[in-house]
Amino acid sequence: MAILKNNTLVLQTGKQIKLMGETIAIGPTLEIGEGYSPRLLFFDPDSAYDSDISPVSNSYSFTEEEIVEVLDYIIAMATLSKSNIRRYGMKNPAIFNLPGT
Repeated sequence: MAILKNNTLVLQTGKQIKLMGETIAIGPTLEIGEGYSPRLLFFDPDSAYDSDISPVSNSYSFTEEEIVEVLDYIIAMATLSKSNIRRYGMKNPAIFNLPGT
């Protein structure tokens, strides 16, 4: 499995891809790219020093159930993308969830 280390995506093949940030994203079209701010749920190191403020920043005040729903969406998009790539190969635009493909 790939790992993300120091803003570098390291694949099992040895290939390393330098990312601009620390996030990989998949959208409803199943296109994969780097994700950017705003972050939804993250560790805020500045708050870690203040005992009155949680170091976990929750930008949209998600409940546990809501953030799990977001994660389920991400998993579903990734699973569908994997399935499409295995079914159609890497050169067929049918791997994406685009109108007309």
